Formats: sequence, C-alpha cells, structure tokens
Amino acid sequence: MSKRILKIVRLYIISLLCIAFYFYLENSSEVPELVEFSNKLRYKGFATFFLTGLLKYGLLIIGLSMTIITTFMLIKEKVK
Repeated sequence: MSKRILKIVRLYIISLLCIAFYFYLENSSEVPELVEFSNKLRYKGFATFFLTGLLKYGLLIIGLSMTIITTFMLIKEKVK
C-alpha cells in the first residue's frame, strides 16, 4: 500500500474513533456520576458539566468534519 492510502485510512480510523468515543461518553454513566461528585465543590458541578459537554461535542464535530473533508477531497480528485 502506498503512503497516501495509509494516510487516508488513518484519517478515517481517527474520525471513527472520535465518533465512537462521543457515543461512549453520551451513553455512559460516568459523566453524571462525575457531575454528582463535583456537586460538593464551589461551583456545584457546572464547570465539570460544561467541560465534558465541550469534550463530547468537540469529538463529534472533529469526527464528522474529518470524514466529510476526506470524502470531499477524494471525490474532487476522482472527478478531475
């Protein structure tokens, strides 16, 4: 396999891992437990809830955008 094909496969694998990790965080029980644990702190868990939300949706956006951009570039090259 050429280096180019390996780069493309690696980008798709990374994007699938980002999407899978998003779904894991969305459906796991660890995030609510972490927020419940941090309720005893000064800001009542808001910072934890905010940061986990940023992490979750950041992973989703990165995963989807990497897939869309890579596919678009491959289609654009094929049409040329």
